[in-house]
Amino acid sequence: KPFLKGVPIVYSKRMIEMKIGKFGEGGLDDWPGFFKEAGEKMGENYHLFRPEGGESMQDCYDRARMFYLYLLKKHSFKERILLVGHGFFSMHLILDALGLDLFELRYYHLNNASISTLDIDKGGKVKDFHINDYHHLIYEGMKMKGLRVTRD
Repeated sequence: KPFLKGVPIVYSKRMIEMKIGKFGEGGLDDWPGFFKEAGEKMGENYHLFRPEGGESMQDCYDRARMFYLYLLKKHSFKERILLVGHGFFSMHLILDALGLDLFELRYYHLNNASISTLDIDKGGKVKDFHINDYHHLIYEGMKMKGLRVTRD
């Protein structure tokens, strides 16, 4: 049920987390196992490792790119849209929007509940951005502890 009346909500299966096949069975994701096997089997081409029943990092990046292009076609640059998703998919989408390749992933990280904003121009290029902002969590935590906090 939406928290804001009059705000359309769309659920999309296109934004699901990276599918890691056998490394995601049983309700627990085994990311260390995924990356270990990817490195052992693929070496420098680890991003192309596709476990049985899963997708490669490149597949996920390409899927995020297609979703970003879809968003650019569907929405006016003046609109504000909110995307809520999982870390790898969201980071891949952000990297693509910024014109960075998949290998830049090693330098960036998204914390749970962080907020990333992208200001996009008419041509679909990012003019300004903030990635992995979680000051709202710190602010609320301090408030819960009774600490006096002022916001700008």
